Amino acid sequence: MRPLAALVVCGLALGAGCSPNASETDSASANDTPAGTKATVHEALAMPAQPTLNPADFRSAQVCAACHPNHAGEWATSRHAFAMKDPVFRKLVALRQTELDGREDQFCTQCHSPIGTRGGECVSGFDFASLSPIVLEGVTCETCHKASAIVRTHNSGLQIDPSGPLRAGIQEPTPNKTHDAAPTGLLSGANFCATCHDVYETSGVPLERPYAEWLESPAAAAGQTCQDCHMARYDGKAALTGPERKGLHRHRFVGADPPLTTATSDAQRAEMIAARDALMATAAEIRIDLDPAASAGTPLDVHVTAKNR
Repeated sequence: MRPLAALVVCGLALGAGCSPNASETDSASANDTPAGTKATVHEALAMPAQPTLNPADFRSAQVCAACHPNHAGEWATSRHAFAMKDPVFRKLVALRQTELDGREDQFCTQCHSPIGTRGGECVSGFDFASLSPIVLEGVTCETCHKASAIVRTHNSGLQIDPSGPLRAGIQEPTPNKTHDAAPTGLLSGANFCATCHDVYETSGVPLERPYAEWLESPAAAAGQTCQDCHMARYDGKAALTGPERKGLHRHRFVGADPPLTTATSDAQRAEMIAARDALMATAAEIRIDLDPAASAGTPLDVHVTAKNR
């Protein structure tokens, strides 16, 4: 989630209750909770009470970079790579931990590090300093490429299969000795992005709904997905030893805001900002018309026309 939206998360969470769909919530039972206290919020898929996977079963992006330097290098400058390191996000998590006494410590991390939250590291009272490197990678390569199904289009709705093949849109992956690979259309749909980018508070209040908004947009009507704009296509090699391919996706995940914290160079950050500006220039048109007859001391009519492109 974006930092400003995360601030709203912290505020609304103070009155947290049920999830949008009560069947998706399996909060601690009353028998496990002392009288007069509130239960820790858990949910079977994304905020489990007990670990459902092992973080050690996932490879680091640094491993992926050996064969996929372009994609890994682009990811390293993206918001996904800094999902667990962004200083504003960490401050907001700390605020939520304090205000809610640790009852909802998995809420933000269910999307910012699904591996850590489902793997038992992001639990009530967790400290960022104690998390393993793979968990601190946030939305890392295998978070998406180990996804096997879309369970729901919000709140970390992906099914992740650590024992399965690495999945991608390449229809004829090159056999290799490093990992099994399988073609899938799963990653190409806007609903794939929705699984983390549409966020509902535990009370059911929608905090972010870009997918829901996209469904009503000209882009959806034209068949344009999230990936078409935020993961520009190019021709080249997906892997160092692979063939030349057409229509590969960039992995910068260009959006409205580049990472606040980055270990990259000033030149790379400037490139990210330029990509952001280029994207925003194609997103909308805004025209401002002023009343030419207005004079000092009189009301000024300002007409603003916005067009979603």
